[in-house]
Amino acid sequence: MSIPKYYEFFPHVLDCLAGGNEYPKKEIVEYCANRANLSEKDKKATIQSGQLTYVNRVSWALAYLKKANLIN
Repeated sequence: MSIPKYYEFFPHVLDCLAGGNEYPKKEIVEYCANRANLSEKDKKATIQSGQLTYVNRVSWALAYLKKANLIN
């Protein structure tokens, strides 16, 4: 399985935050990884800077959802 694109994490982020609770970014990232059924191999993949790919993509999903005023 490949790691979802940042926009494919939108539903997972919104689902995580749907209850109106606040969570640390790390918990949101792990929630999204679990919902996307990422394998251990997927979770170890990195981008060129060395950051974990799935963390980078969830971070971008959070940024775009915030910019669209869909999350705080």
